[in-house]
Amino acid sequence: MLKKFVQIFVVSVFFAIPSVVLSQEVISFDDLMSLMEKKDITYTGSSHDDRPMKVTKENGKWQMEQTEAGKVSGIVPNGKNRIKMDDYPSNWIINGTWEFSKSGDKCQIAHLTESFLTMYWKCGAPVVTSAKNKSEVFSFVHTDPEWKGGKGDVPEKGICLKHNGKSWSPSLKINGIPGAAKSIRLMFTDDDFGDEGGHGDFTVKLNGQTTIEIPPIDGDKDYLPANITSGNGHHCDSCSEGDYLGPCSGGRGHTYRVNIYARDAEQEILAKGTILLGNF
Repeated sequence: MLKKFVQIFVVSVFFAIPSVVLSQEVISFDDLMSLMEKKDITYTGSSHDDRPMKVTKENGKWQMEQTEAGKVSGIVPNGKNRIKMDDYPSNWIINGTWEFSKSGDKCQIAHLTESFLTMYWKCGAPVVTSAKNKSEVFSFVHTDPEWKGGKGDVPEKGICLKHNGKSWSPSLKINGIPGAAKSIRLMFTDDDFGDEGGHGDFTVKLNGQTTIEIPPIDGDKDYLPANITSGNGHHCDSCSEGDYLGPCSGGRGHTYRVNIYARDAEQEILAKGTILLGNF
């Protein structure tokens, strides 16, 4: 249960918390702690509701508290724009290294290993960056109200054919795509079973757009829009779907999401984030 608790969470397709693409300006550990100290920090990315966090300095040492559970970890520097926390319970995936980024007055840290985990807060004046590194907020929303922004249960039409659904993916809108991005990768994922992209791995070709809309994908048909290609299919050998597999746990309460990556011509990740589909 604790692992599940830490494990999630947003991202980001019911009005997801935006994934912030930030400045690569290097700031000192003390400056980063000053940006975080006593701010209302939100921890997101797990299957649970967002959790409140608070950074304070006690006896000369920085620490972060998960205020609902009352659990605390020390914070230490771990490289450029990176911090490390390892004092939470050993089965909490919040432990590990986090990397700072900033856009305007929005700050975040992202977990380097569990990429769907982020913490964000309002942090005041922006870090000065070069024009080359500036970027808008990379964010995602559901555009079909039946999905309820990813909160609650997956709608019937989104469930896989095997469990009497229609195996439709949600329609999404992606904003703030970096100008250098050449493609968007969509990895439909069951947090509780299989690998990332186990329900579909798609690439959307870009032509300079900073905002795009992703139409629903019908798992019952081997048809994709001209600018979308499929990668590795899905992980259900006994299912009849083609490129996309809707949530298919049989009602075991699994959490589903889409991890979204903006990539350049060399497939380097320029921005990333996640948006929930719901539970089934």
